[in-house]
Amino acid sequence: MARITVEDCLEKIDSPYDLVLLAKERTSQLNAGDSALVSEENDKNTVIALREIEEETISLDTLKENLIKDYQIICWSKKMQIQLTEEIWKEGNMYVSYCPELDMASCGENLKKAKENLIEAIGINMGEMQKQGTFQKYLTDAGLLENKKNVWITDRKLVAFDTLEIAI
Repeated sequence: MARITVEDCLEKIDSPYDLVLLAKERTSQLNAGDSALVSEENDKNTVIALREIEEETISLDTLKENLIKDYQIICWSKKMQIQLTEEIWKEGNMYVSYCPELDMASCGENLKKAKENLIEAIGINMGEMQKQGTFQKYLTDAGLLENKKNVWITDRKLVAFDTLEIAI
């Protein structure tokens, strides 16, 4: 059998970002014991998930719904807030939104979409860490501290932002 490629899957899903999320969701389901909907052929669950997406044996709408429900419950059930820095710049025709405290970035076709995508990426990442029990350690390692109002904040404050020109 020919190997599955990301390009094959992207014929079914418009965004590489969505493909990663959906394949990860399906892989998690397979790891949790769900039956594969294609022959396993000694493939790892990640490859099986991609093959299921490419062969359309799994409902993408159902995967999306499960993913959304999963992260909504995990990320926002604790009613906590995190105060982070966002840097935004333009790269070509896309806007990049970057959080230096977490070293995470996302992009979008406009400022609003770039910010929304970054917030979504952070939420998904935090949800996974909560599942794995590494959430508080991750935030602490990132230099964030929880204050009395249950808000995680950085003890570092941005005091200047400037462009440097260096002769090399």
